[in-house]
Amino acid sequence: MDFLRRLFGRQTAPPKRPGLAVTAVVPAQLDPGWPVVPARPQQRVLSTAERNALPFEETTCPSCHAEVAKPPKGRKRCAACGVYMFVRVIDNQRRRLVTEAELSMPIPASSESERLAAELEEAESEWYRAVTAAGLLLCDPPEDGEELDVVGEGHYHADLAGLMAALRDDPDATEVRTAARLVREPQNPYDRNAVRVEIHGKLVGYLSREDAEEIKPWLKKVARRTRPAYVLACIGGGRVTDNVVGPIGVTLEALPEDILG
Repeated sequence: MDFLRRLFGRQTAPPKRPGLAVTAVVPAQLDPGWPVVPARPQQRVLSTAERNALPFEETTCPSCHAEVAKPPKGRKRCAACGVYMFVRVIDNQRRRLVTEAELSMPIPASSESERLAAELEEAESEWYRAVTAAGLLLCDPPEDGEELDVVGEGHYHADLAGLMAALRDDPDATEVRTAARLVREPQNPYDRNAVRVEIHGKLVGYLSREDAEEIKPWLKKVARRTRPAYVLACIGGGRVTDNVVGPIGVTLEALPEDILG
């Protein structure tokens, strides 16, 4: 048979890796006692339609100051001087025509931009207080913390797809944040330092051997305080191609520095 395949140039296609059909995804039953992670505030990004609907401060060329009959949406050459003009959005409220050199310059802070920045900072502080009040352990600010990748998520693909379906607000979102619980498994036959990762009571993977060994003292300290080790987690992926749900991964975010020594 191999001789005939070589003779006629025909190859047997490798078996396709089984995937999870979209129709097989069942939204997970969420644990009502599980910590709820509020959506993290972000500076709002305007859609293209909203951006194009903003008024212009002036409709004159930023180089020669000639009147522009039809202001551009992005870039346009001035009919009077031939210099390209560009559009910048100011404070998400108005548009300004600028030169190419001005396009790369930082926008001076206005009272409105300072107000928006202060509101975002206060919202971020409120989010942090809400997350820690829910029982999650994370550093302040979260960006200073360490991240850990969860391993073996492929074995729990269906459960992860179900969790994403239940947790996300936007059905097209490929990332959701939630609380994960770290649980030691000293009786694990493969690794006595094994640490399982659970989300809403479902096993979604394990820490690597190295990370599990490193945070063992911290987990023991948490256990003595009878406090569950909840941390901030991101479930990401699950893009749909040909009605098949793609790989889904889990990352533990914003772990306090003392976890990793």
